[in-house]
Amino acid sequence: MPPTKRRPIFAVSALLALIAAAGLSAGQQFRLPDALSWGEARGVWLSQQKIHAPTPLLLSQENPSAADSAQPATPEPRVVDVIRAIDGDTVELSDGDRVRLIGVDTPELHHPRKPVGCYAKEAWEYTKARAEGFRARLVFDPANDSVRHRDKYGRLLAYLFLADGTFHNRELIAQGYGFAYTRFPYGHSEEFVAVEAEAKRQGKGLWSACPEESMSASAPESP
Repeated sequence: MPPTKRRPIFAVSALLALIAAAGLSAGQQFRLPDALSWGEARGVWLSQQKIHAPTPLLLSQENPSAADSAQPATPEPRVVDVIRAIDGDTVELSDGDRVRLIGVDTPELHHPRKPVGCYAKEAWEYTKARAEGFRARLVFDPANDSVRHRDKYGRLLAYLFLADGTFHNRELIAQGYGFAYTRFPYGHSEEFVAVEAEAKRQGKGLWSACPEESMSASAPESP
């Protein structure tokens, strides 16, 4: 006959300790019988588990996986010093960063494969006179959160407000120095398209100075 298997005494003791701890942590008072068989102790333990179900673990905002999946926040507006106008729609800041103005495209001034566009120098001179050497304010568009407000060339994408409060991106279009850029979405797209239509109607800037065939050549190609 095979030897009879016995439950270890220390296992029963450990189980009884868990039962007592569960009752005390829940603020309940209960009395254990003077003697419990293994089956009875197990039954009491299981009943305690049903009553005192563990609290679900909530995902913390500090959890790295949650932070990684979060959409980047739109940066706050910031004051900058403009040290150079590179062309009509791009400026350089005192920290060396370059800013590509959102929603406007001026004729090409430095294109590697194209001649200088009609009205490109005028657009550059306008931005140079209005922004270069002055303090200005950059405002960012939530539409560019997914690309962290950089274009494919690494330039910062922003709206530029001059020291006197002028919305420079819009003003370039309104005065006929550039086109409304519609290839990518941004918050002021409808407004800029309407401003361009009015500038064209009035024959502002390039709309009267440039031959019609040069318009298609100067049409926006890159942000």
